[in-house]
Amino acid sequence: MPRSIYKEKMNIHQQRLLDLLKEVDAFCREHQITYYCAGGTVIGAARHHGFIPWDDDIDIGFLREDYEKFIHYADLEMSDKYTVMNVEHDPNYPLM
Repeated sequence: MPRSIYKEKMNIHQQRLLDLLKEVDAFCREHQITYYCAGGTVIGAARHHGFIPWDDDIDIGFLREDYEKFIHYADLEMSDKYTVMNVEHDPNYPLM
């Protein structure tokens, strides 16, 4: 794939990720859930004032209590749009 097409597709993908992060942020604020950005998301914000140019995901974390609260409300209010993927919802889910 030519570099310019790759860059254009990555920019579109990263914009979608940013929109998703904004939605998660609003959802967490509404339910008083504390989360934090981690990994490449933090590095991108600090070093690139946005995404690392080749990064294709967002990394967020929760303390256990906030994670449980997020999963609870996400199941109730976001299941028409998103699927929670974890070992509690699918015993064959490969990640912890």
